[in-house]
Amino acid sequence: CISPALEPCPAGVRLCVIMPPKLSEDASYTLFQRSFWRKLYALAAPFWFRPIRRDDGSMLAIGLLGILLVLIFATTGLLVKLNYQQGEFFTALSNKEEDRFWAAVWVYAGIIVVAVPILALKEYVLQRLAVLWREWMTDHLLKLYFCRRRAFFRLSVGGMEEKSADGSKSAEPQALDNPDQRIVADVESFTSAALNFIVVFLGAGMRVFSFGAILYSISVNLAIFLIFYAIFMTGAVTLIFGKRLAALNFIKRKCEADLRFALVRVRENAESIAMYNGGERELYGSRGLLQRMIENNLQVIWAMFGFEMFQNATQYLTGLLPALLVAPQYLAGEVEFGKVKQAQDAFMMLRFSLFVIANRTDEFSAFATGLGRLDTLLKAINGDGDDGDDGVEKSAKQGQDDEKDALLGGVEMQEAAKPSRAAGEGLVLSGMTVSVPKTRRLLIDQLNCALQPGESLLIMGPSGAGKTSLLRVLCGLWGADSGHSNSFGGDNFFLPQRVYMPMGSLAFCLRYPSAHQDMSANNQLTQALHTVGLSDLANGDPNREADWAHRLSPGEQQRLSFARLVLRGRCDSVFLDEATSALDTPSETRLYKTLSSLCETFVSVGHRETLVKFHTHVLLLQGEHHHGAWELVTREEFLSRRATSDASLALPSPDVGGADVGSLVGGEEGWQL
Repeated sequence: CISPALEPCPAGVRLCVIMPPKLSEDASYTLFQRSFWRKLYALAAPFWFRPIRRDDGSMLAIGLLGILLVLIFATTGLLVKLNYQQGEFFTALSNKEEDRFWAAVWVYAGIIVVAVPILALKEYVLQRLAVLWREWMTDHLLKLYFCRRRAFFRLSVGGMEEKSADGSKSAEPQALDNPDQRIVADVESFTSAALNFIVVFLGAGMRVFSFGAILYSISVNLAIFLIFYAIFMTGAVTLIFGKRLAALNFIKRKCEADLRFALVRVRENAESIAMYNGGERELYGSRGLLQRMIENNLQVIWAMFGFEMFQNATQYLTGLLPALLVAPQYLAGEVEFGKVKQAQDAFMMLRFSLFVIANRTDEFSAFATGLGRLDTLLKAINGDGDDGDDGVEKSAKQGQDDEKDALLGGVEMQEAAKPSRAAGEGLVLSGMTVSVPKTRRLLIDQLNCALQPGESLLIMGPSGAGKTSLLRVLCGLWGADSGHSNSFGGDNFFLPQRVYMPMGSLAFCLRYPSAHQDMSANNQLTQALHTVGLSDLANGDPNREADWAHRLSPGEQQRLSFARLVLRGRCDSVFLDEATSALDTPSETRLYKTLSSLCETFVSVGHRETLVKFHTHVLLLQGEHHHGAWELVTREEFLSRRATSDASLALPSPDVGGADVGSLVGGEEGWQL
């Protein structure tokens, strides 16, 4: 899959062939499809038809739009006046009328003086309105992306379903590709292009009436011929080139985004790739993505070559028509020479206006591609996986409600109402059945568990048995097939295995996800760092900024995650997904001993049996191969079975790196084997 311009693969390096992405409905829009206009309305209506208010920019947007319309009318009037004056001074030149010539020149110069600032102002208003629309729409999508049922999580792990060739849905959920590019780049191109097309269409419509009247007054046959010719050529160009360019532009954006995302992943995982010595593999993987992008660009160039050939042929051939059709009238003395020039200019202006779709086929194709990608993103965020017109109508009907709820009312409304959890109730799971979303992979069947305040649970089992999946359900990231849990209504905190470290100061990382920054609370930060064993960080400036994801080791990051819990204070439940996997045993013991004072109950996922002593109960999961079977035992029962090697547990022994290995003991004086 390497193009001839690139070096061949060295011996021993094999690459999989990267197939072009499958086209979806996003790549087949044309202006003649009803779905195109429905999707355009669904995306534009919430901005333009929202209630007018002073504090959200809606009044400014309406005002700028009104000014833009006035400037479009003024520009068209000036163009008509310029066309008339050009005919005047050409007629004066042919008749050698000096006074008439200079009068026409001075009027022409005056029109130019007026037209220059008007044209510049029109461009300024257009760009200012595009920025205002982009700001609103990007903020709209960001709020939905981050606050509507955790869309940023759903789209990253499989928020969309992909249909197979026979029309059935695939067994595995499909993640939406490059939502970041859709929110940033596609919104920018959509808003600017949409406003530009408004200006183009309105200007073209007014020029058709204005210059059509001029041309009709000079030559009726020429005006009628041009109208029918433009209709025929617009349909032909759209059908021949429009759909093809739309499909190629869809692939182009996806290929560029895939290559950029691959390079970002290399940057985020640079250390692991370097330890694997995987630079060569990443090089050829990136080359495969590059070649797919280049092949698409070559196809776009070839399609544009045919389009330019067709467009240039029609442009230059039709340029002779005004002179040919008006020349007999001029030779017969029925019209002046200036009328010939005026007819030619009016013909070209009218042709440009009537051919506005045909001449901008590539731009409309790119616009339709961005429109489809944004529509798909919006439906994925709203959880609407249906295709076709029904989904569009649903999106359009919900536009006003989404605007009212998602934008004007803040972000907290995106989470569904959850039942409250009574004080001292503990953690209760009743009849919970868990499977992988949008699949039939049963992980846990009818789980029942009740933890009283002060009790805790350790979830164990083989890899893929559903340990982390159960935590996702308890945290509300996934939905259970059946049953319920009071964890949804509690004040909970989650400690992951891979800690997220936002960019910013150490204090900002410690307070995450809280946005409150109290500079006077640095003593609390220092105390929390000492509590979790990060004394080195505690002795420094908490307001210093660094790339903490690379500055701190995985073990230090897990300790910092516990420091966040210490700063947060006591809560109902804490969920730990192998939150101490990168720590040594003494550090793990130190952190778990702090949990009892920070929460009523806590639930851990882990493989190491050293965690058993910190929990009152152990939940053993068997996974989908055992039809979601599970067993709940107390800590004492688990340890008793383990001591007697009860086969019913079916747990693997810890990996041992060799025979006759002693124990590793740590103390104040250091480590001893």
